[in-house]
Amino acid sequence: MSSLEEEERGNRIPFEPDDPRYEFTAEEEENALKAYEKRYQKERTWEDLTEDAEGNLRSSSLEKDRSQRRRFLANEKRKKIEKEASQSRVAKGMIRYCYVILDLSDAIHVEDMRPNRSAVLLPLMIKFVREFFNQNPLSQLGLIACKDGKAERITELSGSPETHVKAIKKAFASDGVGGSFSLQNGLEQAMEGLRDVPPFGAREIIAIISSLSTCDPGNINDSVRKVKKMKARTNVICVAAETRVFKKLSEETKGKFSVSLDQSHLTRLIMECAPPPALLLETAKPALVEMGFPRREPRKFGLGAGDEDDRDVLTIGPRNGEYRCPRCEARAEELPSQCGTCQLSLVSSPHLARSYHHLFPVMPFVEVKVDGDSKNEEEEEKKRKKNSGKDDDDDGQFLRECFGCCVVVDASTGMLSKCLKCEKEFCFACDVYIHDRLHNCVGCLSTALDKE
Repeated sequence: MSSLEEEERGNRIPFEPDDPRYEFTAEEEENALKAYEKRYQKERTWEDLTEDAEGNLRSSSLEKDRSQRRRFLANEKRKKIEKEASQSRVAKGMIRYCYVILDLSDAIHVEDMRPNRSAVLLPLMIKFVREFFNQNPLSQLGLIACKDGKAERITELSGSPETHVKAIKKAFASDGVGGSFSLQNGLEQAMEGLRDVPPFGAREIIAIISSLSTCDPGNINDSVRKVKKMKARTNVICVAAETRVFKKLSEETKGKFSVSLDQSHLTRLIMECAPPPALLLETAKPALVEMGFPRREPRKFGLGAGDEDDRDVLTIGPRNGEYRCPRCEARAEELPSQCGTCQLSLVSSPHLARSYHHLFPVMPFVEVKVDGDSKNEEEEEKKRKKNSGKDDDDDGQFLRECFGCCVVVDASTGMLSKCLKCEKEFCFACDVYIHDRLHNCVGCLSTALDKE
């Protein structure tokens, strides 16, 4: 050991924990912590742990965040229901003839969504088709696939959702997906399919585009003017980014243009096209529509009247039978459709009944207020905890039973609503089910039955 090291060792002061020279301030201690240590030190999550009656550890802050999120979702859903109810007096296109343009070019394989856009769009389109016919039982839908600079109508206008679902699966699974996208060819195919649509039907085009450009054989502005002249509203949903020509198309045809931010936003944009939109001013003219209600006949096999045992002969018609036009006795494959002989619109009574809720929707329920003097959620929570130490009769003022599912709900959480007409109380799940699926208040129906 050198003399210099011995001198430094002799002058070294031994460490003493209680020495005031080694005391650090709170700021110095925080700076000495690592990144993950700072986060835990700031949150102090161990102080939020509480033990319930069963001996399980629960985080009070996590439960509070979940409660706030449930309340936020409930408020957003109530706003949506109120918006739909406010449009009850707006004329809507109940009979829609819509073509969906699908971009199946090379841009569909981009991996900005996991695992890629194709894997995300496939279930979304299947979900959209089923929701479209659930919201529009009298409407018809068609699909157009754009790839390799061409456009092909993979399905014609039809009211069968299963036909479109099979075509979508086949189109996305084919090896020919790729090439460039052509908006002009897609619009030309859509206009050709909408040319023979009855005048009382609303013409619509929905374009779901993943590309940032379009490879067209001619001037795209000419096709835009033709679509505008046909009065076909065009909604454009861009998966990647905003493109001028796509936005101009939607603006000229008085449609809606939107760009998706992520997968959940893309789902919301596509599903917003399912409900019937408000009619345009120039097309919102009242008109009487002549319809026929065909009868169903048993399915017949063979060319003869009694050849029921001949199962090898190709037959046309639904699995459980076939429909006959009440005017000309022509055969129809499905409902709703249009008679190929006399051009009569063929529907069934359930289709009209399911379209009724768009004209007269269920009025939105109001949130049940337990204590109207409470200014915020914290005061309500304090009062609820304060009343928890009282008798069971006092606790019952916050517990209400849902009229729909008979589940006991704590009304202080804001998840309980009431119908203003029958004054029955429902939980949030039943509230959403009544307005989105059932379209009838079970409390009002039960009250009407009791009066009878």
